[in-house]
Amino acid sequence: MEFLWPEPVQRVQHLAESGLKCVPAQYVRPAADRPHLMIDASGAAHAARREGFQTQRLSSYEGTSLESIGVPVLDLADWMSGGERSMAFLRQLKRACEEWGFLQLINHGMSEAELDRVREAARGFFHLPIQEKQAYANDPVSYQGYGSRLGSTKGAILDWGDYFFLNILPVASRDMTKWPTNPHSWRSVMEDYCKKIAELSRKLLEALSISLDLTAASTLQEAFGEVDMGLRINFYPPCPQPELTLGLSSHSDPGGIALLLQDPKVGGLQVKPPSSLEWINVPVIPGALLVNIGDQVQILTNGRYKSVEHRVVTNNNCERLSLVCFINPGNNTVVSPLPELVPRNELPAYNAMTFKQYRSFIRRMGTNGKGHINSIASPTSLTPKSQA
Repeated sequence: MEFLWPEPVQRVQHLAESGLKCVPAQYVRPAADRPHLMIDASGAAHAARREGFQTQRLSSYEGTSLESIGVPVLDLADWMSGGERSMAFLRQLKRACEEWGFLQLINHGMSEAELDRVREAARGFFHLPIQEKQAYANDPVSYQGYGSRLGSTKGAILDWGDYFFLNILPVASRDMTKWPTNPHSWRSVMEDYCKKIAELSRKLLEALSISLDLTAASTLQEAFGEVDMGLRINFYPPCPQPELTLGLSSHSDPGGIALLLQDPKVGGLQVKPPSSLEWINVPVIPGALLVNIGDQVQILTNGRYKSVEHRVVTNNNCERLSLVCFINPGNNTVVSPLPELVPRNELPAYNAMTFKQYRSFIRRMGTNGKGHINSIASPTSLTPKSQA
């Protein structure tokens, strides 16, 4: 059976390259959702200083310091070193997950040259002729391949961006007919990158579990079961009216954790921390990876660690590329708050659901801020919405 999108799919890159001067109506956001003046990351710097996030190892990144960017920056070398540095890393990690829902990670083991090769291969696909890219077009069920919309609701407002999505793990879930053979290095580069991200994610899940004081029998790794991993490459072309649209609508990631590689030259990612009503621009730190807490970790931790609401704004003069690897519980894993993290004499803050059920709902409905995670809050709990 062939599954089709509810409307003909337009490639945003093709629209942008056609020379249009106005954004088509289906991409225009309601006034309340449009980009506007927001807090720059430096506007939150005092909060970061107050919470004691370390800055001493940022000195090698010219022009950046925690005082100027105001978001959590953690050094994986601290975690790997053991001793007091490792304990300090755990304290910073806990604070970042409770109060921000994301962090920037440096010294993660991949060089800037390696990351540049990944970006080059990813960008190469989007610069192929449209007919060649269309051979990899995706559908609204598996999502694997070349896409330009999220959600299958007819008449939905669309995002100003294209993407390429692949299942990575389990290996049996891969559709190799969707893996590009051009550029010729694409497959080998992405395979190597995803292996390294998978290994890095194991270290992060271990650190997250320890930061929560979980026992060996009740870790996030155990709760995830067989890991589900996906790769999404985002391509945001220049937009003639960036003030009217978004490259990616406001949402929290539905899965466990996400590791994002930003464009080294072009910003556009914005986050809304759990305690904030304002959007904050996320700066680009050379060589850093962003780590987002997703909805499944918020559920597993009973709301203690927060998934971060984020979006992407566009610009009118240059393209932007990013790559994100999603590390998720297995499709059929039933996800509910870990008993160790539910206070005695209280009910869990969230209802149980398989990850497949949760993700299928989001793929059908599209992005919705933090509406999806809020919708499964237990009606008997008085706290989940304040935690989300």
